[in-house]
Parts: sequence; structure tokens; C-alpha cells
Amino acid sequence: MTKNNQNPVDSEPILEFVDDQIPMPEPAQHTMGEPTLEEKYQAALIEIERLKNEYLRAHADAENMKKRVMQDMENAKKYAVAPLAREIFGVIDTLESALKAIPQSARDNDKNMANLAMGLDMTMQMVQDAFARVVIKAGARIGDKFDPNFHQAVSESPASDTNPTGTIVNVMQQGYILHDRLLRPAMVVVAK
Repeated sequence: MTKNNQNPVDSEPILEFVDDQIPMPEPAQHTMGEPTLEEKYQAALIEIERLKNEYLRAHADAENMKKRVMQDMENAKKYAVAPLAREIFGVIDTLESALKAIPQSARDNDKNMANLAMGLDMTMQMVQDAFARVVIKAGARIGDKFDPNFHQAVSESPASDTNPTGTIVNVMQQGYILHDRLLRPAMVVVAK
């Protein structure tokens, strides 16, 4: 076959490209010390991850601080009466001593002593009612099991059928608990 008679399928196509028609990417011009676009992108991703972690930590710290402040505020409200209560304990001790000092015979035979005892009883009841309203309770009763977290043993007494070992036989000075916090341990005599 002649050149003009060539079969178009059998021949290789001749393609001509014009440089102006196809945009060719320019080669990256990387100079020493200047990062490439890919390096900048990777660095940005790392920085984003670092900032995200920093934000999450700061957010967690803020939440923890908020919880601590709320707990502190709750405790401040809950235990605000503790200093005043500690001051009143001495007054209560004096009232209890005064009541114990008035024998029953004096109450029965002397109207003035009976009135005095009744006034002291009423005052004690008012203090106990006020303590109950702010959740202060007595820390020891005769017959309770001795608990070193709430009681201070000042003496021991022989155990008996009615007072088994480790129980409180006598309360020398009442202890007090505010909610779950010990304000003053009870001074007690324990059966041994």
C-alpha cells in the first residue's frame, strides 16, 4: 500500500499537541527552609489536633472546677452553723449540769426549784429543737455501741448482762454530729 492508501485502522494515530492548550502544573519550587504546601497542610492538621486537645482539657478543667465550686458551696451551706453550734455546746453543758444539780426532792418540795427546773428543761428543749432543725444530733446514748469515730472513752466499767462489753454505760459529756460531720466527740464510760 502506498502512503495515501493506508488503512486508517492499521496506522498509528498522529497526535499533535499544542503547549498552550493543556495547562501543565508548574514544578514545585522548593527552596531550603520554606515548607511545601503538603508540609504546611500536615503542620496545620497537627496544630488543629493540639488545639482540640488543649480545648478539651480546658473544658474538662472548667467542668471539674464548676463541680468543685458547687460542692464547696453546698458544704458551706450545709456546715455553716458548725462554728455557732460549737459555741453553744458550753451553754448546753451548763444547762445540763444545772438540771442535774437540782435533786428531785427539791423539785417536789420547793415551788421555786420546781419552776427553775421547768425553765431549764424548757430551755434545753428549745435548744434541742433548734439543733434538730439544722440537723445537729446528739452523738451518744447509754446502751449504744462504742464507736471511736464519734466517742471518746474517758473511763471503763465492768460489763454486765444489761451492759455488754463495748457498749456505752454513761455519757459524761454529750457529743454532737452535724449531718455526717462530727462536731464534738461524746465523752463516755464504756463497759469492758
